[in-house]
Amino acid sequence: MRLRLLLPSLVDQWSDAAQIIKALETASIKTTYELLFAGLPEVIYGRIPTGLITFDQFTEFREQIALLSSAQGENGLEAYRHEVAEEEARIGFGGETGVEELDELVANAFGAYGAVELSGSATPLVALWIVLRYLALHESSSAWWIDTTTNFSVNQAAAITRVIHPQGASTIMDRLQISSAINLTAVHDVLDALSTNLNATEQDSMQPAHVRYVVIASVNSLFPFSASTSQGHAILTTFMRQISSMARQHRFTVIVINDPVSSQPTNPMSLFSSIVTKPGLGPAFTYLCDHTIWFANAEDVFGEHDATLIDLRKNMGDGKQVHIAEVLRSRNSVRFHFNRSYAFHPSIDIIGGISESHAAPGARL
Repeated sequence: MRLRLLLPSLVDQWSDAAQIIKALETASIKTTYELLFAGLPEVIYGRIPTGLITFDQFTEFREQIALLSSAQGENGLEAYRHEVAEEEARIGFGGETGVEELDELVANAFGAYGAVELSGSATPLVALWIVLRYLALHESSSAWWIDTTTNFSVNQAAAITRVIHPQGASTIMDRLQISSAINLTAVHDVLDALSTNLNATEQDSMQPAHVRYVVIASVNSLFPFSASTSQGHAILTTFMRQISSMARQHRFTVIVINDPVSSQPTNPMSLFSSIVTKPGLGPAFTYLCDHTIWFANAEDVFGEHDATLIDLRKNMGDGKQVHIAEVLRSRNSVRFHFNRSYAFHPSIDIIGGISESHAAPGARL
């Protein structure tokens, strides 16, 4: 990295930073590598004009350059304790969805630090349920919802909140930040504001910020025509890497909703030949996320006269919809083969499929 790029970060502590860097550049010391590793400090100091700074000041200047150009370190023991606490909290409140079989199927995808793709049927409702449920159970946490289609329903969110926590509905909604961003530039503005807020909070408290979820609903409208071109693919890749890196740095989960499109004659990524829709941005987008979870209406998979679905509707009551969950791709679990076992939560009518798989040694089921 060129020393001149660090000048804005140095001027607060070193009023003569510009003169020092100019002197170093005159001595052919133009990069951080050349300053830190190209020679002994005494030798490099001897190449700059006498009287500019003392040797002790030069040593402090090198240490400041090393600090600014290096990655921020983290104590391994503290990181381990934080992960253990997060896992205990996750188990304590029953997983991210509250549907044991669904949480087991996705192998903690809804709580991992990184990007998870939701596609298929009812995905905004699933994302909203996960976020609001977490906010209800963690009073100090918050979440950001980036609405790219202006279709976010406050009434629906309030209704779900009343189901989860009738007494605390208003406080939950207060901690859900909703931002409308109809193009990629606006989304970048929201993410920049979020990053600035998180950095300031973490610097003041020396602890990770309490933003736990960021939802982008949906990503399709940001790349309506360009995702299939080389330039559009590059922009999409850069964007996804940016939000994934941001999620890991600040310890939150990004839920990216990828609307489905028609896929004839069938969806090649699904285990069900009767599914004729697929994630809208194509198979390349799947590899930009840590997990891809697909939801399908069970009637589209098995038909409305399926005996198991009929029995489920009797138990659930009239007007309830049944959905099938599939893990199309995951970095920390294997692919599942459906064995027709189900689980559901009456409040959101999710049906999750659990199955057996031909797993590699050490794979998590």
